[in-house]
Amino acid sequence: LLRTMEGWANLFEEVLTMEGIPVHTESRRGYFDTFEIRVLLNLLSVVDNIYQDIPMAAVLRSPVGEFTGEDLAEIRSLVLSERKREDSLYDEMLFYLEKGSREDLKKKIRKILDLLDILREEKTRLSLPELIWSLLDKTDYYHLVGSMPNGEQRMANIRMFLEKAGEYEKTSFKGVFHFIQYIDQLRSY
Repeated sequence: LLRTMEGWANLFEEVLTMEGIPVHTESRRGYFDTFEIRVLLNLLSVVDNIYQDIPMAAVLRSPVGEFTGEDLAEIRSLVLSERKREDSLYDEMLFYLEKGSREDLKKKIRKILDLLDILREEKTRLSLPELIWSLLDKTDYYHLVGSMPNGEQRMANIRMFLEKAGEYEKTSFKGVFHFIQYIDQLRSY
């Protein structure tokens, strides 16, 4: 389909997959760059450090958070109108819970913050694979990606991710932060 795949193969692959059309590309993109794994990595990043705005925004906009762009804009605009400065997205959500007007948005914020509180507590006592399974169970994310186009492959990607977490647990390094660095190293190689 393409004369050169540089910069285009991943986009074509994603769109064709979302339309349910089987596709294969000869790109360097690995399973770490698939939608389902990126969401998990972003969620783990936020569990590790709740003040990371880019991973937080990605989680909020994912099927886990179910926030719309308008939801995030409303949160930010309230903060800027009242405080006249930008805070972390986490602090802005807390502020919206106090001062915001939309109850449906407050419900979404409470839901995601409750989930993150539970996962942040669990990260101190569960192994990494157990934490990921807990995350998958609490969000029903594993079954959600299974219902997406190419769902079997997406579920297999998550199982492979869990295997990588198990392999990581056997090393001398521990913790979510170091696991994310480990995955970044695997991705670059």
